[in-house]
Amino acid sequence: MIDFKEVQTLLIMAVWMVPLITAIVWIIRSVLPKLNKRYAPALAAVIGIGLGLLLIQVSVLGAIVGLILGFSASGLWDLGKNTVFNK
Repeated sequence: MIDFKEVQTLLIMAVWMVPLITAIVWIIRSVLPKLNKRYAPALAAVIGIGLGLLLIQVSVLGAIVGLILGFSASGLWDLGKNTVFNK
């Protein structure tokens, strides 16, 4: 049976974690300008896994949710880059 309270909690965390991961990746890329931009999605995934384990729970579920949030943040960055900056 699906525990909708847990799903609701994960969705609420996703609302603020995706922009947070995007901002952290942007800050790291600003501090390290020689970092190749093709590593940004992998960096977002690693940060997402770390935040998932830290803030959700230390388990496989936390790592998977963090990975999904990291990839979502990477997609958010690409969407913003392609629509706002027309690159």
